[in-house]
Amino acid sequence: MKNNFTIKKDPNILVASHLKEFLTPQTIYLPINKEIMIKTSQKIINKSQLLFEIAENKTFSPISGKIKKIVNLNTKQYLVIENDFKEKQNNKLARNKKLTKQEVIARIKEFCPQLLKKLIKKDSILYFNAIKDNPYDANNLFIFKTYGNEILETLDILRETFSYQEIHLLLSEKDTENITCLTNLLGRYPFICLHLLPNIYPLENEVILKKILNKDKINILKDTEVLILQKALLENEPLSEIYVTISGNGVKPFVVKTKKGVLLADLLQEFKIDWQQKVLVNGLINGQRISQDEMVLLDCSCLLFFIEEPKIPSPCISCGKCLNYCPMGCNPVDQKRMSSCIHCGLCSFLCPSNLPLGKEHQNENLDTLF
Repeated sequence: MKNNFTIKKDPNILVASHLKEFLTPQTIYLPINKEIMIKTSQKIINKSQLLFEIAENKTFSPISGKIKKIVNLNTKQYLVIENDFKEKQNNKLARNKKLTKQEVIARIKEFCPQLLKKLIKKDSILYFNAIKDNPYDANNLFIFKTYGNEILETLDILRETFSYQEIHLLLSEKDTENITCLTNLLGRYPFICLHLLPNIYPLENEVILKKILNKDKINILKDTEVLILQKALLENEPLSEIYVTISGNGVKPFVVKTKKGVLLADLLQEFKIDWQQKVLVNGLINGQRISQDEMVLLDCSCLLFFIEEPKIPSPCISCGKCLNYCPMGCNPVDQKRMSSCIHCGLCSFLCPSNLPLGKEHQNENLDTLF
């Protein structure tokens, strides 16, 4: 990384300061493909019931209700579940005061087996990356305020189970609110410490994070993965909710806690948001730009509404910004050394000629990405 890049906030876009909930959508959409086998022959299902699994990724129902049909949205197939608003759930084991190592591993295998490989010890330190590259993503602020103790307890359980010496909770040095929140909770956990890193882009990316830490073989968990593990280990059930920050031009920002698989149009209708602008999903720089209302929220962490100004490409002026700021040393202009491209979108974002640079843009129209 020749030069570090810091994202500057737009003073016209506010950061979310309050939390709302939308936990009662009429329908839920869960992605499927031809290879999956639905694990139940019943049309009436309970919340947290296992529906299907692909490889080691299991899909549980986030609501109780009725399986209605399979639909096509944006060239993908989804299983549609109609909510009965009863949150009926299979009987679950009461929370143990202290889980044994075997019980911890059993619960991980039951609810999130794909994370087990990430936890098998490669280094003496387990890293929890709580850094957000998008400066308008306020999810972690509310997650730490609400579940701070539970998150630290989960990390400590993982430390004991997998024999880590320490847990390093990674935050940006500019993230003062989360630093204050977690500092006040860490007294009970002597083996968990805050590890502050410079506010540069893109530290949310694991490849760049390893370069900054100067370590290759390390174990890194993301915020969503820790929430999944917290739910599995402390509540003995799968995670059924997600947090989404809604912000942008002309939008009073907030964070919403909602169900996995809710349709974006239903969410916006619930909060009476008039969708006349473009929307960026999951990122200020490399977020996917959408303009249709058939998006299902699964791994979405932020929706940024913006008024788009036309960007007309012009010839390259050889300013060198794409070369000097690429965190992987790629040459986007000449399409050289692109095998290490991490699709961060920084080259296109910085280009004064508005050129669609980067490997991810080779076969895409300018209208596809911001």
